[in-house]
Amino acid sequence: KDKESLESLVKVVKKPMPRLSTGQEVRRAAVSALGQFSGEPRAVEALIGVLRTDLKDQPVQLFAAAALALSDSRSPKAVLPLLEALYQIPPIYPQCRRALIAIGAPAIPELIKIFEGDHKEMNAIAKKNEFNIDCNKEMGPDSSCKAPTNLEFKAATLLGDLYAKEAVDALLAGLKRKSQPAFFLPNGA
Repeated sequence: KDKESLESLVKVVKKPMPRLSTGQEVRRAAVSALGQFSGEPRAVEALIGVLRTDLKDQPVQLFAAAALALSDSRSPKAVLPLLEALYQIPPIYPQCRRALIAIGAPAIPELIKIFEGDHKEMNAIAKKNEFNIDCNKEMGPDSSCKAPTNLEFKAATLLGDLYAKEAVDALLAGLKRKSQPAFFLPNGA
């Protein structure tokens, strides 16, 4: 765990390459290895960089590996990038969830803001990805309403995972809201 190894791994992780290149497997291994440098800001920043890369530029496995490595780091700096990935890259929801639980208490205020609809960044992501829109008029897989309470569902799940006492009032107030599904599957369920 020396500085030279850290810098070598960061260099590999930041090396641009085609999305379908076999070299991406080497990058994935380097991303995973960076999790062992949990106290190093350079490692955390490199992993956050992987999470914030455009989906078209790298395989989903790299995003998952970065989330798991950030789980090892337990860095509060990773909360917002993990939340962004949680909502923008559905296949890595379990890895982001694990990382946010590992980080713990620093994630709670952000999750409460999301659950209450007061998180600017996550609201912008919802708007961009067309979920959490008003579904009073239309609902279902053939409508524009794909995930009417996606933000609240994932935030509430994580708040429960974290046994967040600070969230009890917000969660109880949420029970009084109009009930809508978190998302629709392609088959309409």
